[in-house]
Amino acid sequence: LFVLAGPSYVGKKTALYHFIKLYSFSSIIPYTTKADPNRTGEGIHYHYIQECDSAEIENEDKFIFDKPFDIGDEYHSNDLYAYNKSDIENSIKSHANFIIHASVGNAIKIHESFKDNYESQIYIIFLRYDSDLTEDFFTTKCPYGVGTENYKKRFLHAKKEMYGYNTH
Repeated sequence: LFVLAGPSYVGKKTALYHFIKLYSFSSIIPYTTKADPNRTGEGIHYHYIQECDSAEIENEDKFIFDKPFDIGDEYHSNDLYAYNKSDIENSIKSHANFIIHASVGNAIKIHESFKDNYESQIYIIFLRYDSDLTEDFFTTKCPYGVGTENYKKRFLHAKKEMYGYNTH
C-alpha cells in the first residue's frame, strides 16, 4: 500500500491518477463529510457522509480519520476525511498494488495502526514543494485569488501539513 501525503496543491491527486493509469494501481475510496451538493464524485472520489452522521466514521475501531482543515483559531472546519480500516487491511492482504492520497494526520495514523503486522507493506510518500512555503510561492500554486476564504484555508492547510511532516 502506497500512501501519498502532502500539502494542498502539491500534486497528490495528479500522482495518484498517474499511478492508477500508467501502472494499474488500485485505490481505496476515502470517506468524507465535506459538502458536495451534487454528489458528482460519489463512489469515485469519495463516499460522502452527512456531517450529522459523522459518528459512523469517527469510530476509531473501524476508521482512520482526520480533520486536516481544522487549523485551530485561524480556521476551523469539521470536515472529516477517513479510510475504513478493513479496506486498508484487505488491500494489503491482496498483495496487489494500491495507492491512496491522505492527509499527513491520516498517513501517520495508517502507519501507527498497521505497522505491527504490515510495516514492510506500507510505503508513505510525502510530496513537498521544491521551494519554501511562503505566501508568494503559494500564490503560484493556488488557483484561488489571494485573500479569498478558500485561499486562506488552503494556505493554512499547506502549512499544517508541512509542519506535520517535519515533526514526524
